[in-house]
Amino acid sequence: MPDAQLRQLDSLNDLLPALAAAADEMETNPEAWRQVWKDPRMRAVSFAGVPEGINPYPFREAGLGPDCGHALHLALVERLSRGAASAMMALPASALSTRAVLRLGTAEQITHFFQPFAEGEAWTFFGVTEPAVGSDAGQVRSVLQPHGAGWRLSGCKTLIGGATLARRGLVLAREQQTGVLRLVMIAQAADGTRFRARKLAAAGLMGAGISELQFDGFEAGPGDILAAGDRRPVMLTLSDVFEKHRPMVGAMALGTGRAMLDRLQQHRLLQGFDDLVRDHAALLGRMIRLGRQADHGPLPIHAVSQFKRQATALADAIRLRIARRAPDLILQDPRSRRLWRDAAAFEYMEGTSAIHRLNAYRDYLSGDVLNDLAV
Repeated sequence: MPDAQLRQLDSLNDLLPALAAAADEMETNPEAWRQVWKDPRMRAVSFAGVPEGINPYPFREAGLGPDCGHALHLALVERLSRGAASAMMALPASALSTRAVLRLGTAEQITHFFQPFAEGEAWTFFGVTEPAVGSDAGQVRSVLQPHGAGWRLSGCKTLIGGATLARRGLVLAREQQTGVLRLVMIAQAADGTRFRARKLAAAGLMGAGISELQFDGFEAGPGDILAAGDRRPVMLTLSDVFEKHRPMVGAMALGTGRAMLDRLQQHRLLQGFDDLVRDHAALLGRMIRLGRQADHGPLPIHAVSQFKRQATALADAIRLRIARRAPDLILQDPRSRRLWRDAAAFEYMEGTSAIHRLNAYRDYLSGDVLNDLAV
């Protein structure tokens, strides 16, 4: 990504007040995201990744460059999260599903999955996490049972973003007879006739629309299974999807942390936070380097896990210090209170810190350290 594109990020600063205002209003009005959706730049950023020919808002028309590589996408997410990650997450978008469908789907499946996006407003969901087992794919309990030429899907998914609005989605399930993991394409809204979705109670990040899904014998055709003839690609694809998305979560955490620091500055309360301002700048540089690395090849697991862990730790550190040094700001300023609550959500998104410490440790031991010892 050229440095010139990074410098153009300042042109998005005029969007930040509108994003913040939309997120404030979304506490009571779930449709407030429409205030920012009307801006063509927000539509182009939200639909980044939707295939050409289907995408009505091509990124090249946003004025930020000819295409949206991973480094630029991370930088955009961080900058816009300084307005409000909650409002950004509420916007129509293809989110996690995009990479999996493009990697595993046939041309017909890809066209079918993304067809709603041609109409201008569409959401998708990515159903992996389950009650009791979390996002541990090896413990998935949702099952696929043979039914005629197709399948019946049963199971529960929880902590799934945007599912109540989505018209397309992916669900991870296990073939009952063989135990093979499959990604099932869901090509309809959760209207209660074939499966149910309900929004879960939340105190922060209201725009994420965190939901629970229930499937009771949902009928899926043979064409609704991605990579149906291959027993292996699902786990590999899941790893790729999560490793590419985890820096996005870190970017949102960084942007939200910066928004809290900016709010302190507006109220002339930033004194005593200098070290956290420097930490933000350092992690921002690390994020861009990770993005540039992703633009040219695979990302090392330990680097992704360390960045996500440290970015969310920074947001938590800012929250804790505000509570200790400027508690009245949280109590008296509604926007600061919303940011303070929103910032707490990133710790559990795409893996908790304990998981990322373990990822980093395992990757570290399996890499250069053991090679050096062998020599």
